[in-house]
Amino acid sequence: AAIIMGQNEIITDEDIPITINLDDIIVEDVDNNIYEDLELYLLAGENYTIEGTIITPALNFNGILTISSFVDDGNLSSNIFSLVIEVIPINDPPVVILPIGDITLIEDTDPLQIDLDTIFNDVEGLSSFECSTDNTQLMNVEVYNSTLVITFNSNMTGAGTVIINAIDFEGISIADEFLVTITPVNDTPLLEPLGDLSILEDTQISIALIASDPDSDNLEYSASSNDENVIVEIIEDQLLLSTVTDWNGSTPIVVTVDDQNLRLTDSQMFLLTVEAVNDAAIIMGQNEIITDEDIPI
Repeated sequence: AAIIMGQNEIITDEDIPITINLDDIIVEDVDNNIYEDLELYLLAGENYTIEGTIITPALNFNGILTISSFVDDGNLSSNIFSLVIEVIPINDPPVVILPIGDITLIEDTDPLQIDLDTIFNDVEGLSSFECSTDNTQLMNVEVYNSTLVITFNSNMTGAGTVIINAIDFEGISIADEFLVTITPVNDTPLLEPLGDLSILEDTQISIALIASDPDSDNLEYSASSNDENVIVEIIEDQLLLSTVTDWNGSTPIVVTVDDQNLRLTDSQMFLLTVEAVNDAAIIMGQNEIITDEDIPI
């Protein structure tokens, strides 16, 4: 029977099939022509598959494959020989395993966090991530370890593309990108605080009203008092306060701003104090006064 005495060096790259020939082994057979009379057989084992004499390493395997083999001349089989194949590691590029779809959120939403380890994969491991957006007025993007954090700027709406690059230890990268759309939400107007006021009896005062609303410039003001002695008027953004003649005292004033959109409002209340003023006496008339001639009165 033939005897397998050894082998020549057999090398293949990771994930690359290799065909084993009789030239790859050293056979001694005094009775047969090695290349015409012998047939090579390879047996199944770990970390590879066999199709005839083609060996395919398991996916991403690298290292040493040990394959049981023998030759047969049709009558007798040789010894079982442990054939050694060296599988050279090859860097696998990173891949996107779960693309991030387009995202739609409402204005002023909380920061968004995405675990990038669920998005990318590399069998040799990833070195780092890089991120960017084409709309920094809308949002800011950063990566902490392997978590993408998107924060949204206050009162901003619109859309922007986010690009994430996953980079392996040899500098090979792959990108995933998605669109983030922020839809508007009507914001409540904000009326600046109004401090308490004091005026003198029989005077009036004009107060500039200031309010802000990121969604609207068309703000409407209103004001009221629960005291009929106080006269309240609004002219555009001016609050006019006056009182009936000779009245003094204190009363709360409520000022409201309305966005005229979804009728969202903000209100402020302050105390109006009208201080008394000493009024000069007024002679309104007289009673009948009579005296005799040459008589003092």
